[in-house]
Amino acid sequence: MVHDQDVIISCTRCTINVPIGQTTYENNSKNLICFNCYNKIIKGVRPDKIIQSADMPDKTDYKCLACGFRFTRAINFQFGGHCFNCGKPAVQMEETKQVLVRDRKSLLDY
Repeated sequence: MVHDQDVIISCTRCTINVPIGQTTYENNSKNLICFNCYNKIIKGVRPDKIIQSADMPDKTDYKCLACGFRFTRAINFQFGGHCFNCGKPAVQMEETKQVLVRDRKSLLDY
């Protein structure tokens, strides 16, 4: 059974993630907004746009040599070396890839 507080929604105005129980529909719209943005709209204040970001965690890529199953885990993740898919002890670390993250204003920046 899923409770309303378990479902997380991103406010369409400020992009903050809030439980669905703390959202309401924007006036004449299908968009769900948080109570904070709703209160600002009622008072006539335009909400600021907040962008949530997080640093990318350090991860390692793994591949099973027996079945080809690929997965990614945090660098400090400890497991027994057995594949999660086929159970054989044939898991090998793959080369790390460099990921380029760009700051962009719009899709036209690419």
